[in-house]
Amino acid sequence: MNILLFLPSSQIAYSILSEAIYFVQNGKKSFFLSTSPKGEMHMICQEYGIPAYSLNINNLNYRTYLSASYALMRFVLNNNIDIVISNNLQGNFIAILSRFLHKKRTVLVRHHTDYIFTENNKNAKTQLQFINKYGKEFIAISDRVKTQMIKEGISPNKIYRMNLGFDFNLFPKTNYLLIDNLKKENKSCFNICTIARLIPLKRHVLLFEAILILNNRGMDIKLWVIGDGELMSPLKEMAKYSQLDHAITFTGYINNPENYLAACDLLVHVSQSEASSHVIREASLVNTPILVCKDVGDFDDYIEDEVNGFLIEKDSSPSQIADKILQLSTQKGKLTKTAIELHKTVLERFNINETGKKLMNIIEHV
Repeated sequence: MNILLFLPSSQIAYSILSEAIYFVQNGKKSFFLSTSPKGEMHMICQEYGIPAYSLNINNLNYRTYLSASYALMRFVLNNNIDIVISNNLQGNFIAILSRFLHKKRTVLVRHHTDYIFTENNKNAKTQLQFINKYGKEFIAISDRVKTQMIKEGISPNKIYRMNLGFDFNLFPKTNYLLIDNLKKENKSCFNICTIARLIPLKRHVLLFEAILILNNRGMDIKLWVIGDGELMSPLKEMAKYSQLDHAITFTGYINNPENYLAACDLLVHVSQSEASSHVIREASLVNTPILVCKDVGDFDDYIEDEVNGFLIEKDSSPSQIADKILQLSTQKGKLTKTAIELHKTVLERFNINETGKKLMNIIEHV
């Protein structure tokens, strides 16, 4: 069986790489295809013997969707692909268009919950409606995702429920020298890290307001903001205006967030909407404690407050977030214990050897 793993992005996606390798190890042939030009994902796929290709499209828009779907059709037919496993909204939209042409089985993996309905993005809503109407098989990566899909009118009979799976040996190793330097440079601070695209959905402003409160209380605190996005300039202006330049550092998008995670005392993630956060898995691998919101993504499914992480209400105010951070800064022993437990939880829940069995059942399902 020839399986195509389709994704718009060329950035490394460890779940997709893990799936591709798992298929090969279990007697299948897997391919990776992106719409964007070749990048890091292609290089690492090839290192593991996974053929990796690109449609070489720089920007996806309504002028390029049709050409992308046609190119995908040609790839499927030329490589005798038996099943397409597509990922992300734009990828799924193209995959559905292409399926009308190649007629091959297409399974759509949904990586979001409700953010499209919280943002005023008419194009995304149109794509989602099209996908929901014409998609025949879906994978929901969390219970919350499945619930949202059913709410949108997708029949439960079309939805497979499966956690993302990872070969955790694929993740990059930490750089102990860089970690030590980060710790030495900020040894007097309580160091916090947040990793997310700089978009309204991730609520950086809420966290910045909490940092301002703690700074005004005299707390020696450091926040590393890892990621890039449309709010980079406004957030930098906010930090400067609030005189938080010394307390907030913007790294932009980086390939080695695991080093910052390993160097910090706490990961704070106050995103308004998630499907299944990859950042939490990265934090768990380097034994970094986490503070996340209840009723977001799949956190409630596997994060137990004060056992393997810390939960706050989704509608917490900046003052409440500041109070929680201040409280945790005095509980280093508890932070360490929860991080160890989170490490165990993540390795068990998201291991490719378990989720891969479910995925094999899906692709062999007729």
